[in-house]
Amino acid sequence: MYATYRPDVSIALRWPLRESSPYWETWLAFLKPGEEGEPRSWVELLYNGAPVERVMYLSVDGYRAELPIPRFSPKDDWVIPRWQFDFFRMFNALERATSEFETYLERAGFVVED
Repeated sequence: MYATYRPDVSIALRWPLRESSPYWETWLAFLKPGEEGEPRSWVELLYNGAPVERVMYLSVDGYRAELPIPRFSPKDDWVIPRWQFDFFRMFNALERATSEFETYLERAGFVVED
């Protein structure tokens, strides 16, 4: 898929760019206990058609939400930076009228780092 930012058409997103290897971490257990991992995907931020940022994510619970891949922190468990939270909230809203993105983050136990 492809989305263009209307106020500045030189800015766009392209997705999904899929990886074939399955991904599994303990934070996925809230969705599918005992099942195999999900294939990872990438979303690219483009400027004048050239990639300037690439972020990995998983589509979870039958594609009801796209979640960024968190990093593990011994202090807070699974952490994502604030910019990823903001970006994926917007990204989820592109694909569905109502987004449960924040509900899925909470269920997975993610902590948003400022």
